Amino acid sequence: MGIQACSSSGADGAVDTAFSDPVDAASLREALITGKAAGDDTEYWECSVADSSATFEYRLMADGSGVENDRANPTVPSTFTWQTNSASTATTSVQASGMQNELSSITFSDRNNMSLMVAQTLSLACVRQADEGAAPSASPDENEPTASEPTVSASDNEVIYGGNAYALTNGFEKVGANYVPSDRTHAWHQFRVADAPFNSSFDLTGGVSWLPTGASIQFSSNVYSPGGNFESATFNFVPDTIDVQNNPTYTDSYVFQNTNLRIYGDESSSSETLGIVSGTLSVTRLGGDSVAIRFEGTLENGESASVAYEGQFVLYDETF
Repeated sequence: MGIQACSSSGADGAVDTAFSDPVDAASLREALITGKAAGDDTEYWECSVADSSATFEYRLMADGSGVENDRANPTVPSTFTWQTNSASTATTSVQASGMQNELSSITFSDRNNMSLMVAQTLSLACVRQADEGAAPSASPDENEPTASEPTVSASDNEVIYGGNAYALTNGFEKVGANYVPSDRTHAWHQFRVADAPFNSSFDLTGGVSWLPTGASIQFSSNVYSPGGNFESATFNFVPDTIDVQNNPTYTDSYVFQNTNLRIYGDESSSSETLGIVSGTLSVTRLGGDSVAIRFEGTLENGESASVAYEGQFVLYDETF
């Protein structure tokens, strides 16, 4: 079956002239998202099979979770995780059954209309809809920042979070030994940046720990580059529950996970570690031990964070 053409108008009948076609996995992800997290039913995709034999509702959350409702059996929703892989492809995974589906040929006529193929056999035409039963959200003043977007992006060597800017001074990179064997599909590196030097210490088992001594903030991310050598690239977030190693869905994907922002406490406050639930991370080799990283995304509390750092990284290679 061929891809079904979509009309050029949105759910409200107006043409969305501000919409730009996705050019990579990150921009496709932004185009597909319907809500921040589970329970956000403000919008959904209404997708119909070409012969009108079935209609489904899909809610795609910024945290990588999703819900499918079959209009023929609306009381039994199906939950899944999802991940974009390129400007026109994505993958859904049902953890309960282990079933995965490839979504391909994803194209948009505007923000509210798209078409796609499921498993290269099922053609769907989809329209973004507003849930009439959902409580309307208050329209923020156009001059006020929203929780889903940083008020500003981080410039070189700082973190923007919670309306505050934290200076960054040091970087640390670890080459993960457990992902070096040739039967692994990805090179695994951990990148961390903080506002204090990273120092090593040995634990009782002989393991080495690297911590930023006296830091007030630290950003940490496990980054996976396909192949045996780590490459500069833009990486897309994958939920921590997914094992990307030797996973056919992610064989050629540049991804990151197990990522968090830690704010260290003092005499008057305790430390807080916030996991990342969505976003993109770019890592660029600049020569020698110098690396530039940039992150834009959302934390588990719904707040946004922006991280940028360029400089020398302490390198710890577990493979030796």
